Amino acid sequence: MTLLDTLSERYESPREFYRAKYKYTDCGPSVGLLVQGRGWLWCDRLRDLGTFADMRARGETVEALAVSSIVEGTDAEVPAIEATWEEIQADPWGRIDSIVAEIDREAQAIWDDTHGCDACAAHWREEWGHEDIEAGCPVWSECPECDGDGIAI
Repeated sequence: MTLLDTLSERYESPREFYRAKYKYTDCGPSVGLLVQGRGWLWCDRLRDLGTFADMRARGETVEALAVSSIVEGTDAEVPAIEATWEEIQADPWGRIDSIVAEIDREAQAIWDDTHGCDACAAHWREEWGHEDIEAGCPVWSECPECDGDGIAI
């Protein structure tokens, strides 16, 4: 069994794998694959690989995968977590899913620290007793305006 074999159990192509993780994870993570002879390919560049069957026919192997994320409205980036087949082979899907979940948690924490709405800012001004809270305040989990979800900046 290889990383390519594992990924092809659930997905037809590397791009389909990326799109599924992007679409069904709140932070919309970036996904990269380290392909022997090609280096790292990320996100939509994964389409250059074609299908996993195409890769097999060309004799290509996937040496590692990586997941990272940016946080909308900030300069923040969640650093990539990379994993080789050797690191995940004992429980491939459990480890892949845990990497995605870890990136999502970190991205959510950054979002929560920076995306409070006007009502969140008013709450924190009152709570902290000062007036210098501007855009970029933390999300207030009990906010009646944004329901504790914050706002897109």
